[in-house]
Amino acid sequence: MNNTQKKMIAVFAAVPLLASSIAPVGAMDLMTTTSADLNVKLEAMTMMEIHDSAANFLASKNVIVDQSADTSEYNYTSNITRREMLKVAMNISGKTVVDTCTWEFDDLDSDDWGCKYAEAALAEGYIAANAEFRPDDLVTEIESLKMIMQARGIERDANDDWRAGYESKAMTAGVINSELSFDASAKRGNIFDRAALTYTEFRSNVMSSEDKMMDDDDMMEDDKMNKEEDGVMVGGAMMVESKNIVENAVEADNVTTLVAAVKAAGLVDTLSSEGPFTVFAPTNSAFAKLPAGTVDTLLMTENKGQLTDILTYHVVAGAFVASDITDGLELTTVQGEKLMFTLVDGKVMINGSATVEIADVKSSNWVTHVIDTVLMPEMK
Repeated sequence: MNNTQKKMIAVFAAVPLLASSIAPVGAMDLMTTTSADLNVKLEAMTMMEIHDSAANFLASKNVIVDQSADTSEYNYTSNITRREMLKVAMNISGKTVVDTCTWEFDDLDSDDWGCKYAEAALAEGYIAANAEFRPDDLVTEIESLKMIMQARGIERDANDDWRAGYESKAMTAGVINSELSFDASAKRGNIFDRAALTYTEFRSNVMSSEDKMMDDDDMMEDDKMNKEEDGVMVGGAMMVESKNIVENAVEADNVTTLVAAVKAAGLVDTLSSEGPFTVFAPTNSAFAKLPAGTVDTLLMTENKGQLTDILTYHVVAGAFVASDITDGLELTTVQGEKLMFTLVDGKVMINGSATVEIADVKSSNWVTHVIDTVLMPEMK
């Protein structure tokens, strides 16, 4: 390893661990600033201006080390290893990285700072459970794009070629504006640009950077854009605190079964009220794990009482964010029965069966945690 490579690794190793305060942004949110408008702005900037803006923005979010005093230290034209790329990915994901190493990979041990990031990425499903991680291999263009999009919760388009699926989705969302050379080694500058472009705040900053005179109406529109809310991406849509739990849920394409059930049970008004509520929201995939025909049966008018019991078993009166949930905690649901929480490998589990996939999705009335399994109360 040469001195330059050692310096690169030292820079990435210095990045602090992040908690879940960095809110991910998804494809639906990215479209609030149209790709066409954004591309016009980007085309008016030099490549170095784009790289500097993106890198400094990521540094402000503690994703990478701040080199704004001498931006050449960002090393835009250099390649990036898998070890370094996963640290960036985990930092933009907002997921918790536990400071441990359990030797999940034969070529990573506790002395390697990349181990905890690789194992955290493995737990989130960002990488495969192979025997070796190959930490010093260079990351390709498509691999880096995949990691960025996974970390930021942006689902790829359906395509038999996963590479094409990520590429087309990234183009639609404005993360890239041209086709990639899939197997080419990714450059730091491009990685910084694409990661930054998944943030509403960065896109708004780019759009508002023009130096022309604006009349009062233009200034008002610009102010609105600069104040655009950030939040947590769920099912391709941005969940924001100005909307209530139901208003946010209807925008997400991965909880449509839950929304239909809430409507069938007549709980829309309740979950739109002041609260505060803590909701554990099963995804469509969670409902799909139930025995065939279960959902259709529950949605029948004559089964409204049973459906209501199941749904209110997923709701707790009060506001409980992830940091409030401790191992062994019990919370009484609106339905009346209790939920039991355990912490397993840094993940929150409920009743030993459901895992929290996305935590701390805040709304005006209060917080939702997306889970992978439907919780069932005792049937009376």
